[in-house]
Amino acid sequence: MNETLLLAVSDYLHLDPDDTVLQTCFVAAKEYIRSKTGWSYEDNSDQEADMLLCMVVSDFYENRYYQAAEEYRPTPVCSAIITHLIRKVDEMEE
Repeated sequence: MNETLLLAVSDYLHLDPDDTVLQTCFVAAKEYIRSKTGWSYEDNSDQEADMLLCMVVSDFYENRYYQAAEEYRPTPVCSAIITHLIRKVDEMEE
């Protein structure tokens, strides 16, 4: 787990980085973003991708009770960033 990125997300959400629910949401959000965009937080650094991670972790954390049984539906802003990251990943692979 990227401790620096986890600390940034916990600061963004004003939560303790040792919160196990936060850590679970963090890992799940990174995997969600990777599956949708191909973006790897282990291999890349990008402010836009980091902001997306904060936003998705926030959504996962705040809506964890009803989201568990449903597919995640990103906000319009998250969707726009996801689309942009897909393009960025495609350009990096060329």
